[in-house]
Amino acid sequence: MSFEPQKFFIGLIDFFAVWLPGALLVYFIKDYTGPRILGSRYGSLDNTEGWVVFLFSSYLLGHFIYLIGSLLMDDQIYDRIRNATNTEQIRRLAKGEHSANAIFRFLASILMGEDEALQHTMRIKNSQLDPIVSTRALNTFQWSKAKLALEHPEAIESVHRFEADSKFFRSLVVVCFAIFGLFIADRFVGIFSGYHPFPNIGAFTIAAFPISLLAFWRYVEQRLKATKQAYAYMITLEGRNIGNVRSEVRSDGLTHAGGVVYRKIGNKVQYLLVQASDSPYSWVLPKGHIEPGEISSETAVREVNEETGAWARICNDLGQMPYSDCGDMTTVQFFLMEYAGRGRPIDVNRKHVWLPVPDAVEKATFQETQELLRSAEKRRLQA
Repeated sequence: MSFEPQKFFIGLIDFFAVWLPGALLVYFIKDYTGPRILGSRYGSLDNTEGWVVFLFSSYLLGHFIYLIGSLLMDDQIYDRIRNATNTEQIRRLAKGEHSANAIFRFLASILMGEDEALQHTMRIKNSQLDPIVSTRALNTFQWSKAKLALEHPEAIESVHRFEADSKFFRSLVVVCFAIFGLFIADRFVGIFSGYHPFPNIGAFTIAAFPISLLAFWRYVEQRLKATKQAYAYMITLEGRNIGNVRSEVRSDGLTHAGGVVYRKIGNKVQYLLVQASDSPYSWVLPKGHIEPGEISSETAVREVNEETGAWARICNDLGQMPYSDCGDMTTVQFFLMEYAGRGRPIDVNRKHVWLPVPDAVEKATFQETQELLRSAEKRRLQA
């Protein structure tokens, strides 16, 4: 059996990610809980028995801290921030769900940045698996790790190393909040009894606040590095599949997708028009090319945002419409979409307007666009 330094290092980090946070918290509570519960012999660090109890208690409490961090930090905070990135926002709105919370979207823009690697890896996954089934069964990061573990086990080690680092800082955040709780308990008990069970906790509480912020930042950074590392491996190892997807012709013949977007202001309903990319004097509906491996509904959400800066969620299917693009006939899948918030357009030079149905129909340049606006309004009223 050969010694593998990388696996040993990861295992060591995993161990300390459990034990050190537990030891830190046990240190703060030992002077109060140790002698009272275990007696002076086992509740003190002045003898071997006390150290054995301290080490065991630290490891046991560390596991509880680890579990709490996993449930709260991963599921309730990190995943919600991750699901507020632009890519996840597109997927959410394409399924007809509401926009992510504004606070989490703000945090995602600061902590996550752009996620082009995720988009490329997602397209690789969708090219190898059914897009609908794969989305429900496992996310892109889980699929990437599973594929690397099965086919390239040496590559998954660096991903695990970043994950191991993030676990320690995740537990450290939980410990900092536990210190806040001990401080509040100390002051509460002191008010009613005059006795302070944790007399030295005040100074540590002051330090715990900036440490918790820095630890959370480091936790997010390391988790993000783990995902980006996994995506980088998948793009490098499986990038050839992107070329294969590009050469494929969709079975449904679709090449473009777009949206008929409406918003409500009081009792008034307005529809969105944008200047055509090749003619500032033509007013059209936002639409664009379906990227390889992309679902048409996600294309519609993405293109509306890129061309106008508006986020909109899918409400209904308006069917397909053929149109001429520089002499070539293409097919566009249109969706009825409801305005869900403001974003940043990529094409800042193209103007867009919100108009009531009669004005929008009058301003629309092409007859197909006018008919689609009328059809969308009828569909909206029937919903």
